[in-house]
Amino acid sequence: SSLGSYISLLSVLLMLFIVWESMIFKRIALFP
Repeated sequence: SSLGSYISLLSVLLMLFIVWESMIFKRIALFP
């Protein structure tokens, strides 16, 4: 099955989402 590739893709997307959210949070914190 392709469950392993699906889980790896999901983890990569989750990591990118976390990095993007942290960048947005820093931007909002720096420029309120």
